[in-house]
Amino acid sequence: MGKRLIGLLALLLSLTLVTTACGIAGDDEGQTTPVTDDFPFADVDSADSAPDVDMSDDTPTETTDDVASTPVPAVSAYNDARLSGLNVVDGRTFTVTLTEPDPGFLERLAYMGFAPLPSVFFEDPAAFEDAPIGNGPFMMDGTWAHNTSIRVVPNANYAGPTPAGLTSLTFNIYDDVCATGYLHAQAAFVDVSECIPASQLPYVGDDFGAGYGRSAAMMFHYYAFPSYLWSQYPLELRQALSMAIDRQAIVDEFFFGSVTAADRVVPPVFSEFGAAACPNWVHNPDGAREAFELYGGLEALGETPIVLWHGANGTQAAIAAALAEQLDDVLDIADVQIESRQSTVYLDLLDDHVVTGPSQGEWSAGYLSPLGFLEPLFGSGSSSNTSGYSSARFDQAIANGDAAAAEVILCADVGIVPIYAGANRYVSNLSVNNVFKDIRGHMNWVEMIGGDIVAAIAEPQRLAPPVANESEGLEVLEVLFSNLVEYDHRSRSLGNVVAESIETSDDGLTWTITVADGWTFHDGEPVSAHSFVDAWNWTANGENAAANNVYFNVIEGWDMLNG
Repeated sequence: MGKRLIGLLALLLSLTLVTTACGIAGDDEGQTTPVTDDFPFADVDSADSAPDVDMSDDTPTETTDDVASTPVPAVSAYNDARLSGLNVVDGRTFTVTLTEPDPGFLERLAYMGFAPLPSVFFEDPAAFEDAPIGNGPFMMDGTWAHNTSIRVVPNANYAGPTPAGLTSLTFNIYDDVCATGYLHAQAAFVDVSECIPASQLPYVGDDFGAGYGRSAAMMFHYYAFPSYLWSQYPLELRQALSMAIDRQAIVDEFFFGSVTAADRVVPPVFSEFGAAACPNWVHNPDGAREAFELYGGLEALGETPIVLWHGANGTQAAIAAALAEQLDDVLDIADVQIESRQSTVYLDLLDDHVVTGPSQGEWSAGYLSPLGFLEPLFGSGSSSNTSGYSSARFDQAIANGDAAAAEVILCADVGIVPIYAGANRYVSNLSVNNVFKDIRGHMNWVEMIGGDIVAAIAEPQRLAPPVANESEGLEVLEVLFSNLVEYDHRSRSLGNVVAESIETSDDGLTWTITVADGWTFHDGEPVSAHSFVDAWNWTANGENAAANNVYFNVIEGWDMLNG
């Protein structure tokens, strides 16, 4: 510990440019902000729960028969192709018609891709990302300083149940957020760090005490075989590489048992994890050697190396090195190369389908459903499907709402190699209280109590609800935008926020949504039915290539916009 203390003192002496993080000190043990009475929760325990509910707020909204008390835009700000299943009834009410009943539709509405958008977005969507205008508890203070920081401050006109408890929140951006962000948290230049280097796990409890937090997470880490490389990596080779990996050894060596070795895609926080493990995703040296022999062994591999790709992250680099060693031990594959890139560059390479081997990834579903781990990542044509996996049988299983069957098909194809199911681990300093990270991997920034707080993140890839689907961008957008419904961070219950009421027809096909009165965007524009319908139409229009396009495929007319 003495050497670690000396290193920390050296860091303090060597830093010449310091970001001030002078928060308001509070109770060391933190405080829990209760859910207020005007945030009525309807329990949503699983994706299989029947959504035939009326989520009407018990608090009456004062309106006249003819005009809502808040003015609303009279016309749409979106002028291109539209979903036939979206229709504006009046300034605050719209209907959604689904192609077939979807038990998880209510949960989908909590995902950031369903957030409303102000009319200014449609004038220049690209420019909008540098200074997003939302309706959430925080608002931008200036513009996104790329690769440096993003600063947000409380929205004084926020109409939601829980106003921001921080004076300001600055997201400091790091190339290696895990290593540098954590080091800066140790030095108190960062107040909240959501990534702990594996090498620091034995010491984090001593370093941060009660500031070290852990919670359940619905996320998993994996390597995917890009479909355009399947001729180079045929089924037998994919099976051999997967079965050669000792996932439990990875978990024990790098995470000291704090995460779970993954033999499925759907993580253990869902009850479905109790199903039989996929044999292709279980450590089986004999099976790996047999599959490798069927492939043709080292002779078939020739001089072409196995190339493992990952983002710039010290822990993932160490895991890649361990995987390379395991492949050598089990299959005698000595030529395993490792490539890494800074996070946004790496994500762009995945999107552009130019990586040259199995690629590391992490996924945390935006809503509480097993399908949220399968459909976006592996559905044919999904904008989040960077590996290019495509299977008509898989797509049909998803359409049937059968996550278990879809996972069996994915297992047989070995398009992906799950490594471990994650857990939330984060640290905070005394400058901030009531820090918690929920099952979706979202920090409760709004409920935190403190002053001018600094948090560590990597550079976001995108920064607008239709196009952001990676953790860093969503992290920022979560505080800038509020959705129709949102999850309580601790109870996981789902309740109305921007919605005054959500009702569904008896057949589950038509949903009637009324926007609560009094909501405005940060620029003062009222949030209306058009704000949602315009945003959803733009995202669902295939010509816009929005990353969150796939989430709208249950709405009538999506096929016509994405033919």
